[in-house]
Amino acid sequence: MNFGQGISVEFTSTGYALLRMSSGENRLNYDFLTAMHKALDFVESKEDCKALITTGQGKFFCNGVDLEIAVNPSILSNLFAAVGILLNRLRIFPLPTVAAINGHAFAGGAFLALAHDYRVMNAQRGWICWNEIDINTPIPKEGIHFMRHILSPIVLRDGLLFGKRFAAQEALSNELVDVVTDDHGLIEASVELLARVIDKSKWQKNVIAAMKKNLYAPTVSSKL
Repeated sequence: MNFGQGISVEFTSTGYALLRMSSGENRLNYDFLTAMHKALDFVESKEDCKALITTGQGKFFCNGVDLEIAVNPSILSNLFAAVGILLNRLRIFPLPTVAAINGHAFAGGAFLALAHDYRVMNAQRGWICWNEIDINTPIPKEGIHFMRHILSPIVLRDGLLFGKRFAAQEALSNELVDVVTDDHGLIEASVELLARVIDKSKWQKNVIAAMKKNLYAPTVSSKL
C-alpha cells in the first residue's frame, strides 16, 4: 500500500508491518509527515498486525527536517512542532516498533530512529548524528528532554554539543542501537529481534499504548 512521498507499507509473513521511506533523503516536511501519519493509521487499523518496522532506502534512513521550507523562525518552529507530533505518536505507538537504520540518520532523522522501541543499524553504511550545532539550529528543550530519557551523558555531550557522528559499532557500544548487521540482513535482523521480544505474547494494543504513555510521560511533548 502506497501513501505518497515514497512511503509504503507491506506485511511480513510473521505479521509485522514494514514501513518503507523511499523519497531520497526522506526529509521531514509537511507532505512527508502527512503521508507518514496515513501509513501509521493503516498499520493501526490492522487488528492482526503484531509490530512495526520502519526503514529507509539506499543512502539515507532520514536526513532530518526540510530546512528549505523553513524560511523564517516562525515557520521552523511550526515545522518542529509537526515533527514532534509524529515522534510522540511513534513513541507511544500501540505495537512494538523497530527502526531498521539502513543509512544516515541525521538531526530529525536521528530523533525518528530514537522514537522507536528498538534500533537495528546497518554496519556498512550510515551515521547517527545530531548536527544541529553545525547548522546553527539549537535543539528545542523538549528534544533534549526526550534524549535524556534514552541516552547516556557522554552521548548527550558528544552528540549534542559537538555533533559527533556515530557509526554502527560505536552506536552499539554506546547503546544508541540494539543490533548491528549488514545491509542485506537489516530487515531479517529486525524480524528476529521482534520474534525474541514478542515470542507468543498476545498483548493488547491499548495496554501497550498506556504503558508507553506512563513510561515516557515526562518526555512526551507536542514539539521536540
